[in-house]
Amino acid sequence: MESDMVGERLEEDAKALVEQLTKQDPSKNVVVLAIVGIGGIGKTTLAQKVFNDGKIKASFRTTIWVCVSQEFSETDLLRNIVKGAGGSHGGEQSRSLLEPLVEGLLRGNKFLLVLDDVWDARIWDDLLRNPLQGGAAGSRVLVTTRNAGIARQMKAVHVHEMKLLPPEDGWSLLCKKATMNAEEERDAQDLKDTGMKIVEKCGGLPLAIKTIGGVLCTRGLNRSAWEEVLRSAAWSRTGLPEGVHGALYLSYQDLPSHLKQCFLYCASERFVEVRGDVTLEETGDQYYRELLHRSLLRSQPFRADYKNYSKMHNLLRSLGHFLSRDESLFISDVQNEERSAVVQMKLRQLSIVANETMDIVSSINQHESVEGIRG
Repeated sequence: MESDMVGERLEEDAKALVEQLTKQDPSKNVVVLAIVGIGGIGKTTLAQKVFNDGKIKASFRTTIWVCVSQEFSETDLLRNIVKGAGGSHGGEQSRSLLEPLVEGLLRGNKFLLVLDDVWDARIWDDLLRNPLQGGAAGSRVLVTTRNAGIARQMKAVHVHEMKLLPPEDGWSLLCKKATMNAEEERDAQDLKDTGMKIVEKCGGLPLAIKTIGGVLCTRGLNRSAWEEVLRSAAWSRTGLPEGVHGALYLSYQDLPSHLKQCFLYCASERFVEVRGDVTLEETGDQYYRELLHRSLLRSQPFRADYKNYSKMHNLLRSLGHFLSRDESLFISDVQNEERSAVVQMKLRQLSIVANETMDIVSSINQHESVEGIRG
């Protein structure tokens, strides 16, 4: 697992959370705990460390990881819990039928359910509380969220508040991401003065430090190249989406054109360059691995139905939507009165997140310029 955090701090935080999750509470069968902090601070990384801990695997009969995110589907969430618990939903789309499936799979079962990136506390009271209450004593739900109010509304018995990295820890993380091996990491100490200034610009945010580390890794241990990154105007780019650090924009700007296209359009077939006798699949795999190396994608080792499964951080996804707005459109729950405006736009790519998409798609079919639609 790739670490967004460094050294003893990650180990100590994970150990403390493991202890909280495994200690007995005779008052309730199912207890909620939470990890809280701003976007990009490492909540998911800490949760992954805890989830994979040997004591957790030994203490819980079933461990389930579900990515929730801001736009989530109740039925998809329930289906993912069913799959994570080892059951089969048979393609069922009805909440009224999926809830009993979840309840039956987890009744009398000591489980740990991780809900990563929760934006709405109603996911607990209105959806999950009842089907999960039959879990055996000691069952736990671990939530990651940016909003401490959500943890309170879900009545979390323990809240772990994430803190920004102190300068020395930030430098250690930058060093790790900017170098290829232990020998280079030692040699990088000669650039610590410049590196510490870069860490300061990142504001102690692990995601920012990681992505800038990916930029520096392409430069080698070259002082003038590091200072060029430090002086880049991209740090102060204005108008970025809320929570998106200038470091993320700089990381995007540093990408070669083919990787910018992959980042913005999810490496759809049209944007993979054909090169000699290398297949599109091989080229696409190379692009994918480079985006992983630059920390613009992160691997997710929790999907048994996929050999390789990765996720883009929400802040990076927000940046992608922002940067692609001139030739693509991201739609979330478009209302009827907005559809006429969509029809009048000149679009090449369209990404839709909505419960009902057929009417939108029928409107978009009027666009001669649209080359790709993602739902």
